[in-house]
Amino acid sequence: MKSKQPVINLIYTIIFGLMILSILVGVPLSTDRQITVHEKIDGFSEGWTLPGGEKVCADDLDIGDYDGRVTIEKKLSNGITDKDALCFKSENTNIRVFIGGRQVYRFYSKPNLTGMGYGLTYHEVGIGKDDAGKNIRLEFEEIYEGQKTGRLYDIYLCSVTDFVQMIIRNNLLSIILCVLEIFLGVIFIIAYTGASSKAQFPYDILAGGCCAILIGIWLLIDTNIFQLITGHIYVCRDINKTLPFMLTYPSICLINSLTEKKRRIYKHLGFFITLVPILGITNLRYTLKIDMLDSYLWFIIAYLVAGMTVAVIMAVENALYCNRTGKKNKLRYLYIAGGVFVVCGAMDLIQFLMAGRITDNHGIFIRFGAVIFAALMLLALLRWWMKDNAAVERDRFINRALQYALSSDSPDDNIRSILAFLGKELEAKRLFIFEDQKNGKYRGTYEWYREGAESFDLTMMYLSSEDIIDKIYDEFNKNDHRLIVRDPEAFRNSIPGFYNMLKTNKVENMIIGPLEAGGHLFGVLGVVEAPQKKLESISEIINLISYFLAQLVLEREEQSRAQHYTFKDNLSGTGNYTAFKKYLEQELDLSSSFGCIRCDLSKLNEINIAEGYEVGDQIIVLTARSLMEIFGEPNVFRVSGTQFVAFGFESEESFFENDVERIKKIYKENAIEANVSFVYCLYGTKDINIVLNRLEDLMREKMQESNYGHTDNS
Repeated sequence: MKSKQPVINLIYTIIFGLMILSILVGVPLSTDRQITVHEKIDGFSEGWTLPGGEKVCADDLDIGDYDGRVTIEKKLSNGITDKDALCFKSENTNIRVFIGGRQVYRFYSKPNLTGMGYGLTYHEVGIGKDDAGKNIRLEFEEIYEGQKTGRLYDIYLCSVTDFVQMIIRNNLLSIILCVLEIFLGVIFIIAYTGASSKAQFPYDILAGGCCAILIGIWLLIDTNIFQLITGHIYVCRDINKTLPFMLTYPSICLINSLTEKKRRIYKHLGFFITLVPILGITNLRYTLKIDMLDSYLWFIIAYLVAGMTVAVIMAVENALYCNRTGKKNKLRYLYIAGGVFVVCGAMDLIQFLMAGRITDNHGIFIRFGAVIFAALMLLALLRWWMKDNAAVERDRFINRALQYALSSDSPDDNIRSILAFLGKELEAKRLFIFEDQKNGKYRGTYEWYREGAESFDLTMMYLSSEDIIDKIYDEFNKNDHRLIVRDPEAFRNSIPGFYNMLKTNKVENMIIGPLEAGGHLFGVLGVVEAPQKKLESISEIINLISYFLAQLVLEREEQSRAQHYTFKDNLSGTGNYTAFKKYLEQELDLSSSFGCIRCDLSKLNEINIAEGYEVGDQIIVLTARSLMEIFGEPNVFRVSGTQFVAFGFESEESFFENDVERIKKIYKENAIEANVSFVYCLYGTKDINIVLNRLEDLMREKMQESNYGHTDNS
């Protein structure tokens, strides 16, 4: 039964995240912000009178409709107190306020970077008990000749503190979104400054952070909260009008860093698209005295068109390049984020056109879009960071695995060590290797299994190359060089033999990696029943480690061939003199009973001369085969051209002597002339040289007998 712990942890995480979200966002937005009308705040926009006696709402008046000047009057109520004030907003108008015919407030715009306009600002005009019942007159007019629009609106009769609190409450969501946008940008900057290798990031996160911070500051200033709290009207106005032009350069750098074919020309274009509008609009302001109220719209439209054009060209060029080269297009997150941002901006524009003026929470959609944009780019960074971190951990894992791969001089032992390490570290139930037998089948050669599990006895298992292995290899290549078997049923029809093997052995999941050399498949590595949540990462590890395992298998084969040439006699197939010396020093048990036989071929040189070397070679091969058949291949050695030595380990001397007689009989039947001497050591020996010297003495006696016309097999 599978553990439910991961599901429970996910549920806990979601609930915990929702609780935090409800506290940090939900509570502020659902409490004070909903108090839109304070008991001490009176709306004062209705009931004003024009000079002609017409009753109007002050919010609906625009100086452009009244030849640049509007005057309205209204009677103050009798219930006002010394704490009350006339609070209202204005937009690009000069204002005078009269109470009882006496001017009590005057606000005339001053020249600034953007011209004479100041955008939206807040006003608080003090009123006392003595003003109760008096007429209040508002005069607002154009700030320069030919101005097309200007207004005042949202008039309230209340204390200044209540008015400020109401404005902040109404703009709270916008403020939260702007602060969140700046915070996300700061995360990018911190990540950039704290990174040791800045070239490894998936995109230019410094540019991304600059974009987020600039957008966040611009949108936060656009809420006019800074102006409301600090009273700095023109600073906020100047920053608000110039900051948007700063966005193109980092935005183009960001897009360029995400494209596959990065081109410097786009960075240059981005810089000039940022620089030219700033210089142009500033030059018009100070040389031709054109107020930004009249020039700003045209510049911002041209600026946006130029920036969007370059961005679209970059995206199209990147798409064509990726299609041509087969590379992955990395602009997916940018397409989504940019699309959301544009749609949100369009929704705000529609809202503005419908309202006819700037209202509280104007720009709320674009603020949402900006946060979503930054969040998606941060998500892309986090995904890269997780992959990069996983890659680092994977590299460390591979390095540790390679320590096992190089732990001894025996490739065979190293293969077993690395399989054991992988099995334990990857928490798998079983690992195996099948190798090509050059006969259309693959045989199991290595197996590791968890303690408590049962062996598959792979050495007895054979898999068809055509029906199973080749098809598995095709699936591997189709699936981006990885094969993860999550459900055996997926292979019921495509690879029936493989499916039957999985079902027979009750395998729930498996990861397979090929063992290749020069593009040629000669084996497969399999990991059986690893944790489901680790299958992807294990697949990456297996793809890397299978290369090193393939090299170990090849090294094993090369070592086997080298040992064959080093310790084998090429003609007879027995051990050579080097193998004989190694056998005496490392393998022969001198403390147990054993017998030693020496066979010296006679007249071999004469046979080679008279009948040819092929006949002499056949005699050597037949002599060797006879000895290996009786005493076993590992125990027979050709120590010189005509001399063989073999060891037997019969428990009684008579049995050993019977083997010697069999040898003599074979030689006689095949007309092989040889002298045979043997020694049996019932209790072993302390010095093998004594035995060899004894054989030498016996052989000398046999050779002397041969000189008189007798041999052992005669």
